Amino acid sequence: MFGTIEIFDLSQNGGLVYSSGHAARYAMTDTDKIKDYLVIRRYGPHQVPRAQICSLILNEFFLWHLDGFSISEAFSELTLKERLFLTGQDQLN
Repeated sequence: MFGTIEIFDLSQNGGLVYSSGHAARYAMTDTDKIKDYLVIRRYGPHQVPRAQICSLILNEFFLWHLDGFSISEAFSELTLKERLFLTGQDQLN
């Protein structure tokens, strides 16, 4: 995986809950329930950041992004569109 990911909680006034660029977690609540998050992918310094609303369980995201689980192992429910966006495969030709 390449680039950074930022996650904003739409149910908490759009507050930042995770940023891989800073490896910090902010004001996380209900991390074991499925919620809608605004996810921003930054692929590189010369590319436009992309955003998508993803419905996911934050703890499952952490299993994948921080603990090294495969995306199939970590997520119990994730659409193909969300999976491609999170892994950056939606940008490949």
